[in-house]
Amino acid sequence: MPCCWSPGCGRARSSFRRSPCRGGGAAGAVGLSLPPAELAGALESGQISLSPAPPLRLAVTGPLSPYLSVRDLAWTLIRSGQCSGKAVVIRAPQLTAAQAMDLCGLLGAAGAVTALCVREDFPADETVDLTALQPMAAPPGTPRSFPPEKPTDCG
Repeated sequence: MPCCWSPGCGRARSSFRRSPCRGGGAAGAVGLSLPPAELAGALESGQISLSPAPPLRLAVTGPLSPYLSVRDLAWTLIRSGQCSGKAVVIRAPQLTAAQAMDLCGLLGAAGAVTALCVREDFPADETVDLTALQPMAAPPGTPRSFPPEKPTDCG
């Protein structure tokens, strides 16, 4: 059984049943990425050592504009740096399963320990209003390499 990510949780080991994936958070499951050596050890022993990551609870409000994608939300969160090293729990009932999977995968690839989408209400640390988002673009490569927030004057 995976760690519950609750503050003060003392469980440092969990049973390893399947190879976790980043997109698992879209289905309400904790997904992790493991280096090959750690995955091999987990498959051999049947256990994996986890240190609970600090949680970040996000509530996403408002409808997603037809001119935006869920990637604009992900890139906004990544640019802010607030997800790095955290277990991100996202309440966004307005997202489809495909959008939730895309969001969880991008946050995992950009430094979040894991990202998990839930439908239940909970007290949020931060609220993100989808109507306030602007379209964004990320160049090929790492999801963290963005153009500057404000365009530069090329004269």
